[in-house]
This record gives sequence, structure tokens and C-alpha cells, in this order.
Amino acid sequence: MFLRKALEVGAYCGRLSHPQFVPVFQNVGGSRGDPILLRGPRKERTVPNIVVVGAGPVGLASALHLQSLGYQVHVIAQSLPGEGITGDLAAGIGCIFKPSSELIRRFVIESYPHSMRLAADSHFSAVAETQLLVVKTGTESDYSSVVYDYEEVSETHARYRTFAFDPAAWGAQRLDQLIRGGCRVEKRPISAAEVDAVLSGVGIAGYDYTIVAAGLAARDLRPDFGLYPVRGVLVHFPESSDKRSYMDEGSARYVISRPNGVVAGGTFDEHVGTCSESEELQLGAEIVSACNSAFGTSLRFDERVRVTAGFRPAVTKDAIMEFGARVAWLDGFGGQGWVPWAAVTRQVGEQVAALL
Repeated sequence: MFLRKALEVGAYCGRLSHPQFVPVFQNVGGSRGDPILLRGPRKERTVPNIVVVGAGPVGLASALHLQSLGYQVHVIAQSLPGEGITGDLAAGIGCIFKPSSELIRRFVIESYPHSMRLAADSHFSAVAETQLLVVKTGTESDYSSVVYDYEEVSETHARYRTFAFDPAAWGAQRLDQLIRGGCRVEKRPISAAEVDAVLSGVGIAGYDYTIVAAGLAARDLRPDFGLYPVRGVLVHFPESSDKRSYMDEGSARYVISRPNGVVAGGTFDEHVGTCSESEELQLGAEIVSACNSAFGTSLRFDERVRVTAGFRPAVTKDAIMEFGARVAWLDGFGGQGWVPWAAVTRQVGEQVAALL
């Protein structure tokens, strides 16, 4: 009798150990549940495979966050930190957009506390010890650039100069950190087929999710038109005009699009100070409404931070604009208005992870 019971228990335990049987305990009629055998294969946990296009501050910060969350990350970038636009863009806001003296004052008042916070933020412990200051020397378009240590920048300096940090040293260290963590980094432009896959919302083949953090370099992703993520909005600039003309000329055509067609189009004035406050508010509201309808997003127009840089209405939202089921465009420094860099980049990885 005892031997028969032992054999039954052994057979029962053997069935439990079979990979096709998963024990599920239910509390039936008492404090102790009896195992119920459910037939079915065990599911292996898969690690999401994510590709990040762009190795600027936003792309690298996003890749680091996703890597820290346990995802497999691959970075594709045409230029790496310290090379080309990736190395100098974030420090050139004042030069690029030629702000007036009044806009310099407004920019500095709003950005100075954030830059000081950035310098002290542990997430940015490797930020270079210098920053570029754009100094107004007399006329609206005449500037000289001076490099100062953070410690040398006082509130007195800040009243007359605009500044942002140089991302090259920070980017080089973060790139090394990514590689040591197992990230594959590929220096090349993405192909025309990959661009089409991104714009269709499908994403680059072979990856569970595609993140585009190409910034201004997105203008060169397609030969027939320039792309630019403007404050959470994907904008197409037709090739009929110079891709850079929207920085230098009085106006430019804009086309906000989605995979299946045009959402909204129009002309907005790019030059500082020529767009009235009411026009800025109206344009901002139109862009927000069009994008919310097209992408199902929750963009909001924040009047408090409008035209801080004097070149576009400021639409504030989370750092991500979802473009299709498996693609997200990350907007960067200008696209966030003047919010703390550290606060934006800390949230990027978690926000993208939430979309998976």
C-alpha cells in the first residue's frame, strides 16, 4: 500500500516537471490550494529590440535610459558626438535664430536657472566644464562667441548673454557608456527604404520599435523634402526651397503630415519679431489641433512660453510624438521650449518604454 502511494506521488511529480504543464494553485475549500494542470507551452520572455536614429543629446540619453531598462538598443547615426551638427548644435541657439536684445533678455531670464540646474544634476555629471555664450556686440546680427567655465557665469553675465552647453564631451562619454553596456553603434545614414518605413509608421525592419532623434539632421533624410520635428510636430519642408531657408528668410512653407496624407499647410514667418502675438497664438492653436486630430496625441499650446526664442509658437508636450504604432519622433532642445534639459531627457526612456 505504501509502495503504491509512493509510485503515484512520483508519477504525479514527474508530470508537474514536464515543460508543457504549468502548476496553477487555487484556494478551493480551504487554506491550501490543489494544483490544477494546464497544458500549454511556456512562454519565453523576449527583450524588446529598439533602434535609435541619431546620436545627439536626446538620442543618446534615450538610448541610455532604454538600455538601463533592460532593452536591446542599437544606435544608427550619420555623425557621432563631436562631429558636424551633432557636436555643436545645442550650443548655437542664439546664433542660429538671431534674437533681438529683448529676446536675449527673455531667453536668459528663463534659461539661466535651468542651465544651473543642469550643471548640478547627477544625470549630467559628465557635461563639459564649458559653455558657449553668444554675446551681443552692437547690431542685431553681430555676435562673438566666448567660452566660460560654469563657475565664471554669474547672474550679471546672464543678463546680457545667452548660453547653452556644448554636448560633445558629454556625448562622447555617454556613447562609450552605451557601447560598454552592449549597445551596437553604427555610423551611417539610414537608407531611403528605412526612411519610408519610418514615415509609414511601420519602423525599420528587424526592430520592435524605432525612435527618431535626428534633430535638424532629419532635414536630410529624404532628397525631395526636409523633415523637422518642430515642438512635437513633424514638419515637411518642400525641396523647392532651400532646406535651410526657414532659418534665414522671412517665411517658409510648412506641411504637417501623417502617413496617409497632408493634415495642414500654410506659411509662417520665421523672422524674429515680425509675427504678432495674436498670429502666433492662432498658428500655434491650428498646429496643435491638426496634430491632435492626425496622430491622436494630446498636444497642448502653452501661451506662457510662446515665442521665447521668437521663431515659432511654443507647443509644449511630452518629449515624444508618436508617429505610427512602432515609431516615435523625439523632439529636442528647441522643441521643448525652455524647460530643464535634465528633466526632459530623464523622462524620455520611460515614456518610450511605456509605448511598447
